Amino acid sequence: MNELFNNSATADIIFRIQSPSSSSDYEYLYAQRSILTARSSYFAETLNTKQKKKTKKGKGQVGETKSTVDGAKEISVQRMRYRTFYSFVRWLYSGSIHFATPYFTAPYDHYEAQLVELDRENGATHCNPLEVYVCADRYGSDDLKRLVLKSLPQCLGGGLAFSLLFSPYALAYEDIKQCLLGYIKEHIAELKLSKDLVDLVLNRPTGLDMELDATMVGLRFRDDRAAQAWKDVLEILIGA
Repeated sequence: MNELFNNSATADIIFRIQSPSSSSDYEYLYAQRSILTARSSYFAETLNTKQKKKTKKGKGQVGETKSTVDGAKEISVQRMRYRTFYSFVRWLYSGSIHFATPYFTAPYDHYEAQLVELDRENGATHCNPLEVYVCADRYGSDDLKRLVLKSLPQCLGGGLAFSLLFSPYALAYEDIKQCLLGYIKEHIAELKLSKDLVDLVLNRPTGLDMELDATMVGLRFRDDRAAQAWKDVLEILIGA
């Protein structure tokens, strides 16, 4: 099915993907309805129902849809990095995905530049596993969510798990939080002396610190989630 992926000549679905960092920048991805509906419960529900102007708005945050001149359906995808959605749809086609290892953090534009360099070095499109988890959750792929959780510990290095514990991803998704806590517990002997933990103690994060990043990727979480994560870290340290 690789020859069908992102093939404009055979596509009957066109995704118009809006950059999280800009309201005016769009990129396009081409797909086939039959493959999307077979591999994603979300697309099976939304693309197999008769809808005129808009898809059913829900978890997937698929926005306005319209038909093109040649009869393809154009669907707007919001708050999603192009390479994240690209990697997700490619996984639906091939079952193959390349996570950035080790996981790294950086401002949006710098992060994208680092991923481009990683792509060039390895000849494949790499993606942020936590962004992919969000995408898989929105668009109905439990298998990919499980793959992210299985692969995430292999992407972590140093004390990064402490910082990610206070990211919008861990604050919004309990599964991600528990995965990170499990990693911290398993490696606490080496992690308790890490610079990341020192920074965490000196600059205790709060839910408000995550508000901008969370808005960019469309995540929501309760205000007390950061406080609970901090409490979980302290319990691990006390027991170490």
